[in-house]
Amino acid sequence: MQFLRRCPVVEGLFKAHFTDRRSVFDHHSLVEVVAEAGRDAAEARDVLTSSRR
Repeated sequence: MQFLRRCPVVEGLFKAHFTDRRSVFDHHSLVEVVAEAGRDAAEARDVLTSSRR
């Protein structure tokens, strides 16, 4: 579980959901959390809208 605390995206998801009371169940919110963690928002959007699973 220690690795989860070091992942900025995971921390952002927990903060968004539990602290900020933001949704983490729609693509727009997920892309925002990823961008806030310093990751590529366009890449996250592409992954979420891709038919590849």
